[in-house]
Amino acid sequence: MKKFFFGLLAGALLTFALTTSAQYLNYFSDVPAGEWYSDATEFLKQYGIVNGYADGTFGPNNNLKRSEMSVMLTQAMAELGHKRAVCVAQPYETDIGSMHYPVSMAYKDASDGQGLGQMFTASDCGRLEEFLNNADGEYIYGSSLELKNIPSSKLMSELQKIGYECEFLGDNPNECQGWILSDTVKADALFSLKHYWHEILHEGCVNCG
Repeated sequence: MKKFFFGLLAGALLTFALTTSAQYLNYFSDVPAGEWYSDATEFLKQYGIVNGYADGTFGPNNNLKRSEMSVMLTQAMAELGHKRAVCVAQPYETDIGSMHYPVSMAYKDASDGQGLGQMFTASDCGRLEEFLNNADGEYIYGSSLELKNIPSSKLMSELQKIGYECEFLGDNPNECQGWILSDTVKADALFSLKHYWHEILHEGCVNCG
């Protein structure tokens, strides 16, 4: 069955210290939290190794085809190779004097290699403290986030707690996809957004490395 294979595959990948979210994200309607294979399935989805079906299901009890297994193993090996390369790469000094850290494929599209992508990758590689010590340390007023859709209630609460406001004054925050920092905050205050990265379309970082 799928769930048995995925449990083994995720377990093998986790031995290389790839990390799962602290909060279960419930990607698939037929994979509830608390099942023995739930975390493994979530982990593989986060890293693009499994995608499920168009109707939002995963089919954990379906038989696994050889073609499906071949594709997933190929993607898993590519992710392992990329992570090894990213985690051994050294940061470099930018033209403005800040340190730029490598960014994993898992975060690159939405971050464009900016602050959040660097911070989350450093965390995956066990280098978060080093990153925070070398980073400029602050996100300043005007840094923005564009979401893929309207925010989940948990993400909206987290954004407001950090200090983000809806970009267009008067818009209902429950329907707001553009958010902007209303003050300067410490970079590590934004680390909680790692749990909601799947909801973020693009980061607009002011004065980041």
